[in-house]
Amino acid sequence: MNNSVSRPPYELKVQATVKLLPAVLSFVRSAGISFGLSENSASRLELIVEEACMNVIVHAYRPEDNGYYEVKIWREPGKVVVDIEDNGLPFDFFSNIRDKKHGIGTELIETFADEIEFCFLGTKGKRLRLVKKIESKNIDDFINAAEDQIVTEDSKASPAAEKIEIRFMREEDAIPLARCIYRVYGYTYLDEDYYYPERIAELVRSGKMEACLAVSETGEIAGHWQISRNSGEDRVAESGAAVVDPRYRGHDIFAGLVRVIMERAASKNILGINSKAVTVHPVSQKTLLKIGAKETGFIFGFSPSNVVFKNLKEESENTRRAVCMFYTKVLPEPERAVYLPARHASFLQKIYEHVGLKRTFPQADSEKTKNAQKANSDLEIKTLIDKSRAFIKAHEIGEDLNGRLKERLKELCLQKIDIIIFDLPISDPAAPAACEYAETLGFFLCGIVPESFECGDVLRMQYLNNVVFKPENIVVVSDFGKEIFSYITKLMN
Repeated sequence: MNNSVSRPPYELKVQATVKLLPAVLSFVRSAGISFGLSENSASRLELIVEEACMNVIVHAYRPEDNGYYEVKIWREPGKVVVDIEDNGLPFDFFSNIRDKKHGIGTELIETFADEIEFCFLGTKGKRLRLVKKIESKNIDDFINAAEDQIVTEDSKASPAAEKIEIRFMREEDAIPLARCIYRVYGYTYLDEDYYYPERIAELVRSGKMEACLAVSETGEIAGHWQISRNSGEDRVAESGAAVVDPRYRGHDIFAGLVRVIMERAASKNILGINSKAVTVHPVSQKTLLKIGAKETGFIFGFSPSNVVFKNLKEESENTRRAVCMFYTKVLPEPERAVYLPARHASFLQKIYEHVGLKRTFPQADSEKTKNAQKANSDLEIKTLIDKSRAFIKAHEIGEDLNGRLKERLKELCLQKIDIIIFDLPISDPAAPAACEYAETLGFFLCGIVPESFECGDVLRMQYLNNVVFKPENIVVVSDFGKEIFSYITKLMN
C-alpha cells in the first residue's frame, strides 16, 4: 500500500459539469469500499463529496470557462482520505456552502466527515480534504476493569530486579500499548489513534510510525515513545506518546527509549524532534523534560473543549486547552541567521539559548528588504473544521502579505474558527515587520518552532477568536516554562 499523500492510488480529473457528477460519486463510493469502509460510511462519504463537488461546479468556474477539477482518494492507516482540488476562482469554500442554495451544505459535511481541511494553495488553486475513519474497536473493548486502573506515582512499583526489554514496536503490541496509554493518561492524550489498537497496528505496518517500547518480563508495556515525519525529506520529526508507567520507576526506562529513538533519528539525518505536551496535568511535560526536551513556547486553546479529560475537575468546563511546545536536539544543527522582531528579541534569544541552537541575530535593513521582496506572498492556509483550528503558513513574505493576512483572518473569524495559528519564516528579513503588522490585527507571539520550514525556523503567532482562556487552569512544570508562559500571557492583554 502506498501511503504517500503526493501519489495517491486513485485519481480522477473531470470537467466541472453536473452531468459528470454521478460518475465521480460512483468512483468515490467504489474506492471507499475497496479501502475498507462499510456500506454506511461509503454512503456518507459519497454524500459529502457530492456537496463539495457541487460547490466547485457552481462557484469555481463560469459556464464558458470549461474548467476541470480533480478527485483523489487513498487509504491511510485507519482512514480513507479524499482530496478535491481545482484551479478556479479563489472563493471562500465554507461561506459558499453556508448559503444553502443547494444541498444542506456545511451541516452535512461537518456531520458526516470525521476530519475536514480546506487549503489555499496559491497559484496551484485550492484543496478540500475530507476524511472518513474506518470503523474499529476502541480501547473500551479491550480494558480489563480489574487490571487496567489508572496508575499514579503512589501505585505499587514493580520489583527492581524485573528485566525490561527495549525494542521497536510490532503490530501485535497495539492492544497492550493502548492499555498502557489508558493506564497512564486515562482519556487525556490528545492523539485519539492511541485509543484504537487497529489504527496503531496499521500505522506500524505502514512504516509511518516508528515506535520504541519498554516491555516487562510478563509482556506488559512499561514505556513508549515514537517519532513520525510527513515525508522522508523532513529534517525534523514529530514525537508522540512519550510515556512511562509510574509502576516501573527506577528501571531507567526512558534512558533506553531515548537512546534507541535518537540513534534511529540520527541514522535518518533528523536534526531534532518537535513535541507538544498538554497542560491540564504535569505528566507529559515531566516526561519530555526527562529526555532533554526544551520548551519553545505555548499554544493557547490548541486542544478542543470536547476532548475528554478523565478524572479532572476541568472536564466540565467548556474551555479549550493549551499545549506546551518542546524541541529535542538530535544532530548538530546548521548555524542560521534569524531576524527577530525588536519588541520580542530579548525574550526569543533566551529561548534560543535555552534550547542551545546556533543562531545569529542580525538587524534587517528595511530598505533593502523592501526592494528584495516579491510582489506576491506564498501563503498556505489550512482549516481543520472539526477541530476549529486553522494554520496560516507564510512560506514566502511578499508585498501583499498584510492585505492577504487581514482578508484571511476575517474569513476565518466569520467561519467561527476558534484558534488561528500564523507561522512566519524568520530567516526572511521581512519577518519582523510582518510580525508587527500581525499584532495590530490581534495576533500575539507564542514561541518558535526550530527547523520547521525548508529555510529554517518559524516564528509562531496565534489569534484567539472569542475563546475563553483561563490561565489559572494551566499547569506548567519547569521554571523556564513558567517564564515563557508568563511572557506570552501578558501579550494577550
